[in-house]
Amino acid sequence: MIDRRALIAASLAAASAGPALAQRSNRAITEGPLTRNALARHFERLDEEVAWPPSDLLGPGGRVPVSHYRGKTILLSLWNETCAPCLVEMPVFARLNARFANDRFEIVPVITGSRRLNTLARAQKFLNDRKIAIPTLIDGGRAGDELLKTVTTSRSEPSGALPCTLLIDRDGKLRGRQIGFVLTLPADAAGKSGAELAASARSIWEGADAEAFIEGLRAGVLG
Repeated sequence: MIDRRALIAASLAAASAGPALAQRSNRAITEGPLTRNALARHFERLDEEVAWPPSDLLGPGGRVPVSHYRGKTILLSLWNETCAPCLVEMPVFARLNARFANDRFEIVPVITGSRRLNTLARAQKFLNDRKIAIPTLIDGGRAGDELLKTVTTSRSEPSGALPCTLLIDRDGKLRGRQIGFVLTLPADAAGKSGAELAASARSIWEGADAEAFIEGLRAGVLG
């Protein structure tokens, strides 16, 4: 399993606590109670030319179209086993899903761009062996990387990058993307050593902002 503290220390050493906020003109959520939410401000709208929905997602029963989740707001968490930040976030997503999932909201992991975990059974076993209690789907594109190539690319990462979380509304429309490993730091961060920061920094998906964000999605802020 990934050494969480080592990964956070490495991220901090990269001179950034995470990707920049989405530009105001390009933010996915521009009105309503979540506009000031720290996590919501990292979600950006995608270019209208991005292919959506994906042709195939695969689950235990076979093909799973995005329309399967119609009526729910979905956070589609894209991951694979070579993405160290993904492996830090996945247990967090599992806990959030266990607490908040209902008939209006769900977190749905999808493995994409993996050569080794190229079957659903292998991908699910990978999570189960690490006691990450959340079911995953798998990218059903021809090379298993359709989502990686079509929705995780950016100017800085033209070949795609993970982790990436997609915001899907109740009608199955792609409303936003949060890409990269974003950390939150303690209020007294300026006075802490690197080791202390590594011990106290958290993924943006941990804490009150994430819970408020999900509560807003469950309440139907996307319409």
